[in-house]
Amino acid sequence: MYFSKSLLVFLAASLFPHHISANAYPSATPSSANATSDPFPFQLQPIFTAKLILGKPYAPIPIPGGVLINEPITGGSVSGRGINGTILGGFAHPPVYNNGTLQVPVIDVYGVSEDGESFYIHETGVGSIPAQVTRIELTIGGAKYKSLRDGFILASVNANANRTAVAVQGFLVENTLP
Repeated sequence: MYFSKSLLVFLAASLFPHHISANAYPSATPSSANATSDPFPFQLQPIFTAKLILGKPYAPIPIPGGVLINEPITGGSVSGRGINGTILGGFAHPPVYNNGTLQVPVIDVYGVSEDGESFYIHETGVGSIPAQVTRIELTIGGAKYKSLRDGFILASVNANANRTAVAVQGFLVENTLP
């Protein structure tokens, strides 16, 4: 399942309803939002797509209200206008609640960009087992990656049916106000 840009804007609009203009993204504006003359405070720019290859998960660990799943990430790739590179490894360790219907993804990966910069990604969010909305924190050197280091990256995470791979689509949230 892929989260469309309008769905991501809707989610953002739900968080900031007092900043929603009646004419800004009308299909993505929640009906409970207060329409004002303020412009929409930000825009989403597609910045990268990542593919994570999952190893065999370890036995679930019981936690209050659910289980903790531990899945090694054995490799992958990241590509887009913001960063291109190879994911060398990592770990996904999401708690799963409500009889397996709610997941709080926590993903940590590391790799190397195409220009040789090492990177580390920490990702957290919420959603169903097959699809989640997350925030990504990217740690990487190099001046060209400043907007990714300093910015707010919103992402959709979608696992394939047999949970051997995960697709991540990252969007840089950019402030449109002066």
